[in-house]
Amino acid sequence: MKMPVYITLGVWIVVLPLFATVVAEGEAKEAKPLTQSIAEGEVEETKSLIQSIIEGKVTEVSHYLAAANSPDIADEQGNPALLVAVSHQQLPIVKLLLKAEANPDVENAAGMTALMVATHNQYHDLMQLLLEQGANVNLQNKRTGYTALMYAVENNDMTAIELLLQYHADVNVRHYEGISPMEIAQAHGYTDIFQKLLFSDWNVAQPAKPPSATTTETVTSTPQTSSPVTEYLSKADYLLTQNQIRLAREIVQDGYQVTGDMTLLGRWLEVDKRLFDELKIKSQKRALSQLASVGSLPPSRNFLSNRQWQVQYEINNPIATLSFTEVDQVLEGYEQLKLSLIELGTILQNKIREIASQDLPQTEKQWRQYQSMVNEVTQSRYDYISFDVLSPYLARAEQQIFLAENMSSLFSSYSPEILQQAVKTLAKTDHQNILFEAAPEVREQFFRVYGLFQNLAKGEIQMEELFIVQKIADKLRTQGFTLEEWWPASN
Repeated sequence: MKMPVYITLGVWIVVLPLFATVVAEGEAKEAKPLTQSIAEGEVEETKSLIQSIIEGKVTEVSHYLAAANSPDIADEQGNPALLVAVSHQQLPIVKLLLKAEANPDVENAAGMTALMVATHNQYHDLMQLLLEQGANVNLQNKRTGYTALMYAVENNDMTAIELLLQYHADVNVRHYEGISPMEIAQAHGYTDIFQKLLFSDWNVAQPAKPPSATTTETVTSTPQTSSPVTEYLSKADYLLTQNQIRLAREIVQDGYQVTGDMTLLGRWLEVDKRLFDELKIKSQKRALSQLASVGSLPPSRNFLSNRQWQVQYEINNPIATLSFTEVDQVLEGYEQLKLSLIELGTILQNKIREIASQDLPQTEKQWRQYQSMVNEVTQSRYDYISFDVLSPYLARAEQQIFLAENMSSLFSSYSPEILQQAVKTLAKTDHQNILFEAAPEVREQFFRVYGLFQNLAKGEIQMEELFIVQKIADKLRTQGFTLEEWWPASN
């Protein structure tokens, strides 16, 4: 049976769009692998190039660049070709990329530039090349705010620092946590680097130009308007305004060694006086008031009617003692001051013997100032260890003995736990043997507190710290109240 024409036409009207759709989808399916293969080809070419850079294959990289390809191509992690070459120390390829006008300041995903990478890895030849080709010496990492100079300072790399400073590296810039290169050097204790940066900062009004054929004449023609002594004094004064007192002392010490100028000796003494003033702040003789009240067992402790109130008072008001971390820092400061003054005193004594009669009055005046300061320093340290360190520990031990006696249970005449704490506190007075340099009244305080302990414990307490306390007592009895001099030369 023949199908009607209109039915046939209707079928084709329906079928033709479906057929066209199928054909289009087929073409698209065929086209997709072609596009994908092109992209995969580019990825493989990039990988091949990056691998050639890593392996130092100059010819392959040169052919790639000769085909007018971009020198700023990056790998899958976002590392530009230039950074890859720098990180693998491929100097010839770095030169090729820069010659092909690769961006010397291009960054990777971590915000690092080629100069930062070279500085961080201490590749000085690559640093020199990048700087010559216009790399921005003060560019900051967008993530951290670090500059190349900061990486060099952290590495303690003076060669890199000197190179960066030649190209106007900013010593005052701060990273995103607010720290400058000089502060990084200070935090790490890199004194030479700090001074190097300080010198650069001091000449910031006339920064040195980068090395070039036209630089020599400009630099050599710059007039010298100040003497070396003035420069040393100015640097020291600047450091003092920044509260860098120890570094200021190093500047004047170095200045005197170089110039032998008496003015620098005077400034040396002034700087040591400034350091001494800082140490004196730590010495407040806090224990004197404590000994006059709580620390010396006031009469109210002897009345039973007030005993409960007194116990509660002592519990609520423990006598404060210094941490030995702080004590050690202060004592180290005194030791450093002592060494500096000994050196200064030796120089002054030699000067008095050597200089002409007309210069003698000035030197003798400095010598008198020096002797006065030595005596002050010695007395200050003596007061500090006696009344700020040791006496509060003894007063605290005495307080603990009182609590041990008056917080005892029905089955004991004292609280052994609290009495053991008192022994531990007493044993701390053995720190650095400073008790043997302390004031006589502090030694008397030690024996009084030790006697209170013995009367209460009656030999029932045995612990390692007690042997330390007994050893201190034996040595003090043998030695008597003769002081162990910290600085015999001061007398």
